[in-house]
Amino acid sequence: MPTAPIRYTHAVRNPLQPGDIIERYRVESTLGEGGTARVYRVRHTALDTVHALKVLTIDHPKLRGRLMAEGKAQAALNHPNLVPVRDVIDIDGTPALLMDFVAGQSLDALLHHGLPPPHEALRLFIGIATGVAYAHARGFVHRDLKPANVLLDQTAHPSIPRVTDFGLVRVLREPSGQERRTAVGVMMGTPGYMAPEQLRDSHTADQRTDVFALGALLYTLATGEAPFSGPDQLDVMNATAEARYVRLRDREQTDASGRFDAVIDRCLRVDPAARYPTIDALLQDLEPAPTPLVSNQTLDWDRGSPMHEPTVGDDAPNQAPTRIDAAPATKHPTALIVDEQGTGFTVQISVHLDPNGTDMVSPPNISRDTAVAAQISASVALGAHANRIGVRWGFRGVSAEVRGTSLGLPLAVAIWCAHHGRTVPAGVAFTGGLDMDGRIAAVSGLPAKLRAAATNGFRTVLVPAHGQGRCAAPDGLNVVPVETFDAAIRELFDASEGNKTRFLRWESGLFLLPVFLAITGLTSAIEPMLIDPVLRVSHGELPADNTAIVAFPPQRDARALRSTHPATIDALVASGAKAIFFDVIMLAETNDDDALAAAIERADAAGVPVILPLMTENELVLHPESDALRAAARFGAVLAQADTTFWQVRRAPMRVHSIDGGAFWHAAVQTVRAHLNVDAEPSIRDGVLQVGPNRNPVWADLAYLHPTEASPIVEYGDLDAYRELRGRSILIGEMGGADDVHRVASGAVYGVQIEAALIETLLQQRAPRMVQPEVNAGFSLLIGLCTAWLGMAVPYRRRGLAWVVPLAGLAIGLTLVASSVLIALIPMIVASTIGLWFAQRCHPETNAHRNPSTTAS
Repeated sequence: MPTAPIRYTHAVRNPLQPGDIIERYRVESTLGEGGTARVYRVRHTALDTVHALKVLTIDHPKLRGRLMAEGKAQAALNHPNLVPVRDVIDIDGTPALLMDFVAGQSLDALLHHGLPPPHEALRLFIGIATGVAYAHARGFVHRDLKPANVLLDQTAHPSIPRVTDFGLVRVLREPSGQERRTAVGVMMGTPGYMAPEQLRDSHTADQRTDVFALGALLYTLATGEAPFSGPDQLDVMNATAEARYVRLRDREQTDASGRFDAVIDRCLRVDPAARYPTIDALLQDLEPAPTPLVSNQTLDWDRGSPMHEPTVGDDAPNQAPTRIDAAPATKHPTALIVDEQGTGFTVQISVHLDPNGTDMVSPPNISRDTAVAAQISASVALGAHANRIGVRWGFRGVSAEVRGTSLGLPLAVAIWCAHHGRTVPAGVAFTGGLDMDGRIAAVSGLPAKLRAAATNGFRTVLVPAHGQGRCAAPDGLNVVPVETFDAAIRELFDASEGNKTRFLRWESGLFLLPVFLAITGLTSAIEPMLIDPVLRVSHGELPADNTAIVAFPPQRDARALRSTHPATIDALVASGAKAIFFDVIMLAETNDDDALAAAIERADAAGVPVILPLMTENELVLHPESDALRAAARFGAVLAQADTTFWQVRRAPMRVHSIDGGAFWHAAVQTVRAHLNVDAEPSIRDGVLQVGPNRNPVWADLAYLHPTEASPIVEYGDLDAYRELRGRSILIGEMGGADDVHRVASGAVYGVQIEAALIETLLQQRAPRMVQPEVNAGFSLLIGLCTAWLGMAVPYRRRGLAWVVPLAGLAIGLTLVASSVLIALIPMIVASTIGLWFAQRCHPETNAHRNPSTTAS
């Protein structure tokens, strides 16, 4: 049994318990607790979504103000590495923050189980720093960065670090006249991570204060402990004030690179002016940069592996290239070059592609002819995409300036592989220039390059087919001459892969997505957002000519009115009503039931049937306890379906099946039957609801409500007003209570109004026909495939013609909806989008550049 809602007067005295209801949220468990607040896991009672609720455990005006400041800060920050605040909930005058629930442990808990590898530590730290930099850009300083305030979202792989707890946030650009929350001279923060200026006066904190905390956090990621420690807080604060800590380079068994040490050292300076001025400046020393800070530094842009020397800040002198003795890497293509003395070397090429860029960013230690060769390599490897994709590249293995065009072929291979997500086979190296037409040009120093390849353990070298002369390959080295870039790709990868039928590529499987959406009806909750406006524009609202509502105000006990119902029935019959439907549950037996049954029998004898509602719950159907009422009245179910996304009532079941196999018609169907004076039982045949001469399409016994005008409303007991209701079916029900409010396309209405709209829809035979899921799936798939086919059939520069198909499909869909045939539009839109993307990705003209071993038809 769910726990009844409870109220709290003092958060400090009454911690929430599992099952407690706070507004729209049910408490499930306690996630954590700090000095002044406790965080609960809560679930939305209607939407079933999970959130975190931060509630103060000490009720104090200053704490409430600080909590609201935290909520405003986090609500203003929308970034994947920050935990946002979604709402503020009032608990007896005390605010509580509703935040996103992060499924995973804290960074502090992760470090208790062991240190992450250096490359994982770097990835986590970059995510944390990026989120904090976003907050800085919007004028917020966190002031309490530490592992416990970083949550790891493990719903993604790899996990995403998300900074939370802005309880000590400082707003750098406070509005004039706003009260200062941190008094001058107050120390706020966490010892071990707080900057020296926080020890003196937290109000002086700025972006550099968070830079200090980030340096301490990076130190913890590398070592498992905070940089400043001691037997008590005073020792920790003294160590912080003096920047007294053990550097990474002085620690034993620390598997962190020297680059971490240099960055941490600058972050943890006592003087804020000596630290990084911004987090962006800090990240430039950690993230791959287009140009190194040291002119002769080797670029290393492989974030997936630990970084090695040379490090930022090293003063490495200019020197001749040094051969690397490591085993050949397969993640980055290996190029063969020679220096001015004719000695051969191997270098590994790294490439990053920017789909939103257009520039070529090259390392600084290359000559002009090498830079030109790089431009040609990008043009050949990317083909038609060269003007829409940015390229940033570098190499490892040498620190002196690289000259010549020998990097042309290996760089083109690296760009091609990056574009296709491929990996160069192990043990293969490259050398050769590249012309704009894709031909591989001869280069000098080939014998020295081959010796370097053999010395470093390579088994195969691709070289220009021309210009080899009488070059003899070292023993065990396979030299493959190639004439064109296409030929090089064919040598590296299976040529048959590029000859697959274009529609048999992996991308074609995406066309199953709209089929799945249509078959399962996953978009049925959103479809009415498109359908209802079309129905409203094409048909307008149905006039409420056949129904009227006799409304009574909310009753504490509706049985109190039952003694007045007989007179109401007699008055409505006398006024010329066609049918009377009570939208009031009458399960419990009362002393007035015999008189009410007699009035129902008099009305039925006068040709005015009276319909009472059935109670339905979990396929259990309950009639009134009164034998007299069961014998006198007709009965019908009063169910409607609300979508689970917007909670709007759109459909209603025309027939309800009970647990014992019985079938009961909806009260609206029974009212239509009475209104039309039809004695025969209704039926559903071939997807059509038949009530005498009346016909309405249904699908799976569901009828769709057409937009309808509001029915006239008169007050219960106003007998004189009943005379205006002649010729109408009358619905008697409660209006004004909060428990019976529902949403429809036109706004909030009461349950009795929904019943009236359904009756009008059925009486006027305007229920739209819902198309079967199989038809929706077939239509969507046809539009998607035709879009892809047309986009691939026309020249690439005219691929925009493919828009003709989805536009035509949308026009057909809207025309059908305007004709009251409700076809699913969203699966068709999804299929069209996939078709347009597929046509661009798999077009023969682009496919020839994406897969050079394929000849475009």
